[in-house]
Amino acid sequence: MNTERRRVGAVYAALLAMSVVALLFATGLVHDVLSARVAAAGAAVIAFVKAWMVAMDFMELRGTPLQRWAQGWFVVVAGICLALILR
Repeated sequence: MNTERRRVGAVYAALLAMSVVALLFATGLVHDVLSARVAAAGAAVIAFVKAWMVAMDFMELRGTPLQRWAQGWFVVVAGICLALILR
């Protein structure tokens, strides 16, 4: 039980850190360094990684038969979104 609590705490801390980075992508701070397309693609990647982490750890899909289907879905949808953003 203790290792699971540590894992949940680590995932939660990572989600918070990625939220701060996504906030930087949403504000004008990153647009001085990156183009709008690259900033949008970076924000989309962060969003899909966060959604994947929530699905695997907080919706408890990790270790279930649905894990591979969910991971495949995230990869396909993320790839389509990135292709549309960067085209």
